[in-house]
Amino acid sequence: KIYTGNTVISILDPVKNKEIWEAVSWVQDRLKESSIAHKLAFLPKDSFHMTWIPMCREIDRYTDEWPKGFSRDARMAEIDNALKPRIDSLLPTPPVRMEIDACHPSTISLKPIDEECNRILRTFRDQAAELSGIRHPRHEEYRFHISVSYVLYHWTEEEEKECTKVCEQLTEELKRKIL
Repeated sequence: KIYTGNTVISILDPVKNKEIWEAVSWVQDRLKESSIAHKLAFLPKDSFHMTWIPMCREIDRYTDEWPKGFSRDARMAEIDNALKPRIDSLLPTPPVRMEIDACHPSTISLKPIDEECNRILRTFRDQAAELSGIRHPRHEEYRFHISVSYVLYHWTEEEEKECTKVCEQLTEELKRKIL
């Protein structure tokens, strides 16, 4: 299964962001060793990234999430070409500090460390939405995250319980590692 679309991301640099990169790598390694690993496709470590805002995603094409400014028949390459100059005009943000919120099978959710960081993040998202013409219905509720894998298959009830247990343990250990 191919996940096509476009989002605005920040690549996690293993040198500049050493502590968080190592922590994310550690989480991914634990997930690979877990009983739920067979349901996951793991990202290469050099593609770890924090997602700022989703744009057009193939999985949304025939849903209410599809952006109004693009035809449902538009090819993703056409959409990329239309969005790139708009997004390239965004000004960079000052550095933002985040803290771990929780581990999930495919992501580590993050939250701004203080109100100033939250304001910077939300302002950037609002500007990206305005410039792109894409504002998803749950724009204000968006949860920042670092992607580590993609869930390939639905969980059975037993797997869901195991997944919850694994992720709770990883969250607890990760928070101890980072703090």
